Amino acid sequence: MEFRCFSEPQAGQLRDVLAENGIRAGITRRKKYYVVYVKDSEDIVLLLHLMEASVSLMATENARIYKEVRNTVNRRVNCETANIGKTIESAARQMEEIRLLRESGILQTLPPQLREAANLRENNPGASLTELGALRCRQSPMGSHRLLPPPRGNDDDLAILTSKMIETAHWMTRLVSDFLFERLCRRIGVMVC
Repeated sequence: MEFRCFSEPQAGQLRDVLAENGIRAGITRRKKYYVVYVKDSEDIVLLLHLMEASVSLMATENARIYKEVRNTVNRRVNCETANIGKTIESAARQMEEIRLLRESGILQTLPPQLREAANLRENNPGASLTELGALRCRQSPMGSHRLLPPPRGNDDDLAILTSKMIETAHWMTRLVSDFLFERLCRRIGVMVC
């Protein structure tokens, strides 16, 4: 928001009045005028309120809220896009590793839990680890009971399912990490106990 003044003392006086009301303003020179400007949106809202310009105040508030919502949505979309990209890259690497294991015959020699994790990944190439964990819970209800937290009163089913999914995702991450560690040790010729 800007005010044009004809002299520097007039601009200084206006800035001082604004400052007395808690509004930060600056002065700049443009051609033959001195311009007093207010940049901060909160200061502009306060100034509009002091001027009793309610229609402009509402329009400014609406614009500010719209901008905040748009920025929040953009941040979330950017974060989600980055996460999807990482999930896809990770899944592609895992699929390639599983293919190599299958071709070399090593996949059949792995423990059942690792084979199960590999099958889940092959059948769901675009899924995140959390989603794979949820699929594992749905596909093997007999073995998934050990992933439940101890009962605590009247826990919500959604909270239990979420906890179960997180635990399963951690379980799968540990399995994959152990597998990759063992594979690396075999490649460099170190025995794993």
